[in-house]
Amino acid sequence: MSISLSNATALALGRADFARGSGSALLGASQFDLAAPGAGGDATAIPLLILLVVFGLRSIGAGLLASLTLSSKS
Repeated sequence: MSISLSNATALALGRADFARGSGSALLGASQFDLAAPGAGGDATAIPLLILLVVFGLRSIGAGLLASLTLSSKS
């Protein structure tokens, strides 16, 4: 998994010419968030539910930010 994750990160950041720092921060925060449910030791689905809501909101925010950035450049 470590080989595919590092290559996927490099490929994703290679496509973002103007926002590599933001992309790197987002990928780092995502990796940190993915490790969070396992750290709690909870046997319920609540940590996973919270994680899915956070990622969903983050995706919507990133999409809106990208569309605003691209529309202002044209």
